[in-house]
Amino acid sequence: MSAPVYVASIHDMGPGYLAFDLKEILTALKPFTAQYSWRITGELDITSNGANREIESLVDRADLSSEELERLSEKIIQTIDGTVVGYHKSASLSENRCSEEDVDNFPNSPAQLVIRAFDSSYFEVYAKDQRIVEELPRHFKDVRIENPELYFV
Repeated sequence: MSAPVYVASIHDMGPGYLAFDLKEILTALKPFTAQYSWRITGELDITSNGANREIESLVDRADLSSEELERLSEKIIQTIDGTVVGYHKSASLSENRCSEEDVDNFPNSPAQLVIRAFDSSYFEVYAKDQRIVEELPRHFKDVRIENPELYFV
């Protein structure tokens, strides 16, 4: 049986672009993120302050601490498309090998938290801890609580 899953999408807009990026989501979720190690998985399309190669070299390769992911997110100007996946630090390294297919099957994966950017238009947050999704409206103006049944079969 899969764990309960909570999904929210964030749509805060500035003048013609998103008013936030990954670093603001990580800041908003800081009370929760320290318990996770992270992987950047799948395709990653970003603009940055000269760090594209460094960040893109970590896709599907490195387990990052929350501090390392926060440091990298400070270098990102805009996330066009990308996925970061959080796992309990106590999970074994083999459990942290999450593919895009596993993200699509999030309820049954070892992942605990997923943050996804879509076409520079919005971010989605998938969580197995309801408090994470409940925290988002405290930091963002346009948070939509989504029906997980529409995301995961």
